[in-house]
Amino acid sequence: MKMQSTCLCLVFLAACFARVVAAQALIIPQIADGGAWQTTLVLTNTSASPASVTLSFFQETTGGATQRWNPPFLEVSSTQNLSLPGAGTLFLHTAGTASATSVGWGQVQAAAGTVVAYAIFTQRVSGLPDQDCTAPAATAATRILMPFDNTNGFVTSMAIANPSSSTESVSVGIKTAGGTISQPSPITLPAQGHTAFTLPQQFPATAGQSGLMEFYSATGSISVIALRFNPTGSFTAAPVYAESGTPIIGSTPPAGSNPYQSFSALEVTFQPVGFASGAQFFAFTPNADNITYSVAFLAGSGVFTNGTFTNNGQTFTANVLQSNLIEPPYGTFPGPGGNVLLISGASLSFTLTPTTTTGQTVIGNLAGTLSVTGTPLTGGASITMAGPISGSYSAELK
Repeated sequence: MKMQSTCLCLVFLAACFARVVAAQALIIPQIADGGAWQTTLVLTNTSASPASVTLSFFQETTGGATQRWNPPFLEVSSTQNLSLPGAGTLFLHTAGTASATSVGWGQVQAAAGTVVAYAIFTQRVSGLPDQDCTAPAATAATRILMPFDNTNGFVTSMAIANPSSSTESVSVGIKTAGGTISQPSPITLPAQGHTAFTLPQQFPATAGQSGLMEFYSATGSISVIALRFNPTGSFTAAPVYAESGTPIIGSTPPAGSNPYQSFSALEVTFQPVGFASGAQFFAFTPNADNITYSVAFLAGSGVFTNGTFTNNGQTFTANVLQSNLIEPPYGTFPGPGGNVLLISGASLSFTLTPTTTTGQTVIGNLAGTLSVTGTPLTGGASITMAGPISGSYSAELK
């Protein structure tokens, strides 16, 4: 009898666990009520059996933070455990009568595969017909692609919600129709946070442009809605696409990888301490591993063999030299002021500051240090020429 009771308990717990696992949260990333706006939520039970639905809402306060919200709906006083009959649909309208607009986001919780939902956004402006658009509720995703159009008087607006219980840093990638790529500062959203804005205001690189935007969270998930306003004031919801995997716009390569198909230093000034300054020219050649670079002094015979980009391709270091049979141990270095050294050791490091990205081409400035130790070709004791380098570079992204 005791064993039978235990088995029954296990069966009951397994059934409860299955229900928890089967639960699904659909996110509505924008709810707006008041100030000429009204939101209608449409809930549909796609199964033949009754379903229970719970709606939760979070109102934006300041800095992207939110608080629990109970927007007034005309049809119900509570949005907890709503009962939907099989094949039933429920329309819920916010009041839309407040003078100020309240915004935030909502969450629809129901058994997976039973309930679907969408939102209708209505704008009422005096002297104009009411304007409506719809957007579906969807599960949150780690990466979202969003086409945009800010040309010819059109403006794209968006809202983004963080349904997780921790702060999320959302990376942003922009690629215009002309091929220009930019990566503005990430959006930081508090736990259950929300923010809404027009693209030209938040991201000036999109002003007067059309193209594709990408939003990515490495540690959580997000939900996005896009609204496209035309010059007459009409608007519609624009589709967004939930994706997985690594970003595709200005993607972040793994640490230690080489994000460049080719790299060249256009002109570098070397200022060794205690010596005259002068121009240096390097030849960068990708190695067979497609990760490291060989770097040669163009006017000499010294070659670094292990140049490596790190810090998302923004930092470069090299300190291993290739043996040289003609001028051992590592060839010659043409230093400023006519000082030519037989190299016995060297190191090169610099940091990149990109200034322009057009298509796959990145142009910017570099700054770092170069140190070369060796004996003068004319004879004498070993010396070290070390100091800062600065200049410009051009690179082709993979």
